[in-house]
Amino acid sequence: MVTAALDQVEIIAGEMCYNRWQINDLIRVGHPDIINPDVCKACGITEMDRIATIAQSHHVPLQPHNTAVTICTAASLHCLAAVTNAAAFLECTSLDAGPESPHRFFRNRVRIENGVFHVPEGPGHGLEINAEAVRAAVG
Repeated sequence: MVTAALDQVEIIAGEMCYNRWQINDLIRVGHPDIINPDVCKACGITEMDRIATIAQSHHVPLQPHNTAVTICTAASLHCLAAVTNAAAFLECTSLDAGPESPHRFFRNRVRIENGVFHVPEGPGHGLEINAEAVRAAVG
């Protein structure tokens, strides 16, 4: 088993697991040190909460995989803020705010100060859609 052979390296797995049953099987069979399901692929925040509960019952930290720089980052931060087995949030695909960046579709962004992500506040995920930018993009 890989995890037993690599005691100096943490094994992170689960980005291809999309529900609590897959995560449960992964933990029981693969024994990863950290699980990293993706909130956008794992049926949302409710399923991530269920996944976190299963991981916590096995003493496995949760570190979300993040494929979408805007909404997924915000949702991942909300998930991490709500669980007791949160690992360090690591993955953020881009902070670029250029004219073609997906950030243009939002009036606000996930705030990072001194290397610390701040959970967005406000309704929903805490990001406010920029309707004008969306209209301009779809023509």
